[in-house]
Amino acid sequence: MNGDVMNSTKQFPPKIHHVSHTGRLELSQGATVRLECRASGNPVPTIIWSRKNNVLPSGERSVTGLTLLLQHVDRHSAGQYQCSADNGVNTPDTRYINLVVKYAPEVETERSSVHTGIGLEAQLVCIVHAEPSPQVIWYKDSTQIGTTEKHASQYRGNRHTLFIRNVSAGDFGNYTCQASNSQGKARGHITLTGTAAMAVFEMSALGESTNSFNLTWSVASYSPITEFRLFFRPQPPLDNLHHKPIYQPDIQMNSIPKIENGTSIYHGSYMGGSIISSMRKQDWSSVILPGPSVYTGSVSYPSLTRQYMSYVIRGLQPATHYETRVQAKNAHGWNKMSSIFHFTTRAEDIEPVVEQSIQTNYGMPSNINPDLAAYNSATILNHKLVHNETQTT
Repeated sequence: MNGDVMNSTKQFPPKIHHVSHTGRLELSQGATVRLECRASGNPVPTIIWSRKNNVLPSGERSVTGLTLLLQHVDRHSAGQYQCSADNGVNTPDTRYINLVVKYAPEVETERSSVHTGIGLEAQLVCIVHAEPSPQVIWYKDSTQIGTTEKHASQYRGNRHTLFIRNVSAGDFGNYTCQASNSQGKARGHITLTGTAAMAVFEMSALGESTNSFNLTWSVASYSPITEFRLFFRPQPPLDNLHHKPIYQPDIQMNSIPKIENGTSIYHGSYMGGSIISSMRKQDWSSVILPGPSVYTGSVSYPSLTRQYMSYVIRGLQPATHYETRVQAKNAHGWNKMSSIFHFTTRAEDIEPVVEQSIQTNYGMPSNINPDLAAYNSATILNHKLVHNETQTT
């Protein structure tokens, strides 16, 4: 009797005696699999499932049960799964299942457009995920690119890079990285261009004047900017888009010289420009201005150079929301239109009634804004200084 009691209370450490899959388990993408793990011991062990250095596909760190169901597996399901049997006696017993999911290549480009300059080296990068490992071939248009003094390709892990040395104008164009394996193929597309990068507006969205706004932006380019194209318009209420007066703003521009990281920010001095006024207030107005006049002929920078420009739009309405976009042109063409920048003019202050008003160029009466007058004086002085300096030089 006593021996039976002792045997019934005797504890045994856990021992896994059955695993549905051992070692490497290969599945195709979209498949479903049930993993099983059974163990003995006294007390009865608990089976805990987890994935090494990762959470389970469900997002949980671990689950308890004899089976683990994996449905519609993809590349994110791959990894080393482990089932551990634990009953509190000694250490848990553990088995491992290495799940490999086979799938066609998935290609991402590090950048869809790569900006470069004449004589420099360009790097085009595709990130490729695939199982089995893919073969990656590069093309320019429809012509396959081999290894030459000008072209070289390499890969580290999932990162595949095409190097183009001593870039010439003939190298600009569309490139494709094609990845293929036994499961299929995929492509990534990259444009190599000498145009400027997209312009970025760099100022507060709230203006300091009731009827003007100073727009400032920067654009990075490997060659001089030769022309700018600015688009802007007010933002009328959605239910009141029509029957608005003709919008005829007055535009002035002055360049802002800056120094960034020890590199000169090239600039010119220019006042004025051509404007195409819109016929309805909700339409875009367009301003076309030449780039800095200090540039002549074909010029390339040894590295990406950031150029800052500033435009003052006058004749705006107080406390009104506007939106604007800008493009820059260099020797290789127009860059992509910038993202829309939203800005707002300051509300009109309550001031005493004045006997005489001042007419603007477009016949719209307005009071002189002290801040604006001070800004104009500084602008005129700066223009004279630049003019005198140019004559002296």
